[in-house]
Amino acid sequence: MNVKTLGEYSDIYLRMDVALLSDIFERFRDISLRDYQLDPCYYYTTPGLSWSAMLKKTGVVLDLITDIDMLLFIEKGLRGGVSSIFHRYAKANNPYLIDDYDPSKETSYLGYFDANNLYGWAMSQQLFYGFLSWVNTEQEPTEVEINDACGSSTANNSKQKDVSITLL
Repeated sequence: MNVKTLGEYSDIYLRMDVALLSDIFERFRDISLRDYQLDPCYYYTTPGLSWSAMLKKTGVVLDLITDIDMLLFIEKGLRGGVSSIFHRYAKANNPYLIDDYDPSKETSYLGYFDANNLYGWAMSQQLFYGFLSWVNTEQEPTEVEINDACGSSTANNSKQKDVSITLL
């Protein structure tokens, strides 16, 4: 290679990079077409392709949610996004810390959470896919009533609760 400028080097690098990526993608495409009869070129993202492959391999038929209140209830329960802390300092008023506790102020605690693989964990959990219905109870249902309505697993039932979280 007789490379004289950074631009020539960049051109060679880009040709190699695109050629290698094309080879890898075409191999991935061949495997996807062979194993799932799905063409990755028709999907915007790999999760979309994975979703279609799951539906095809499991044969699950998803129920259409026609009750707008149920759809809004489910959408209201969706969580996600960026988590961050914008304060550099926080002070707890913890009764277990005798030196700094002030009983005239509201009790507060600090917590540190280090969570890994949240997306991977969430993607390995059960999803509901049908038989959605409202349970009309005046009081909290028992575990037996929940199991009767949901089968032996309570993983696919949702409850609406009001929770107050104070952010510093």
